[in-house]
Amino acid sequence: MSSMGLESLIGYSVMFICGISALLMLITKNVIYSAYALVVTLLSIAILFVFLGVEFIAVVQTLIYAGGILVLIIFGVMLTGKSKVAGVFSEVSNLGYGLLFSISIFGILVYIIKQSNMETTGWIMAASSKPRTTLSIESIGEQLMTTYVLPFELAGFLLLVAMAGALVLGGMAIKKNIKDAA
Repeated sequence: MSSMGLESLIGYSVMFICGISALLMLITKNVIYSAYALVVTLLSIAILFVFLGVEFIAVVQTLIYAGGILVLIIFGVMLTGKSKVAGVFSEVSNLGYGLLFSISIFGILVYIIKQSNMETTGWIMAASSKPRTTLSIESIGEQLMTTYVLPFELAGFLLLVAMAGALVLGGMAIKKNIKDAA
């Protein structure tokens, strides 16, 4: 433990939390708990991105995945109205076959990675021969607001329309649940 620095200790702790929350996400039968475990998994992956020095990817990971998509998943589950009745549960079936398949795929991937020589791979050689440009969050933001402003605004409009559609569908589902209860 003395040879392990503080950064390594924190990194391994975050990896452990990421692995445990990913397992909980797959094993739990409650969909809400599974979504919360997915949030923890995605946030811990964002922390690992910070350790790797790609802070922009960490911010995007947090905002888009943990912040946006998962909120929509939880919002959709809550709007169905089934979460108040008896809980939203999923059937865990074929757990043994899934574990066997996952472990075998993991073993095959580890074998392939160990057998390959990454230093002589063509695409790695081509990427390492190119001069490195420094990308900063400022330069990415500048390009988003100048060169790529139209696709950026179209994506924002598409997300706005999707959110409005979710609210309309959710409102209809709530009205139907109220009507059925009466």
